[in-house]
Amino acid sequence: MIEGWPVQLLPVSDDLDAEALSRAIEAEIQIPNEEPVRTRLLRAEHLVAIALRVGRPKDLIRITQFVENEAVDLALLREILERHKLRDAWQSFCLRTGMTNPLSSSKRS
Repeated sequence: MIEGWPVQLLPVSDDLDAEALSRAIEAEIQIPNEEPVRTRLLRAEHLVAIALRVGRPKDLIRITQFVENEAVDLALLREILERHKLRDAWQSFCLRTGMTNPLSSSKRS
């Protein structure tokens, strides 16, 4: 927690992390009664790929939530998974969770 805000800090440990950080989205967060704070947020697609790589049960739940809430660009996610050799891990995740693979039905770029 930083001043009452839950924060998760992720160290850059590989090419996926470095890419996620370099492609982070600039955002302005409005805090009540204070000046807005500018920050950078990792894209949902990178968060899904990182969670897939880590693979803890809570990470798999997060992936499911991102997909079910349609919070990811499936074409971009496919590109990231292929670039970072996580396609097999994705297939395994879908089999393990019983999820129909949403990447197999999304359009190829």
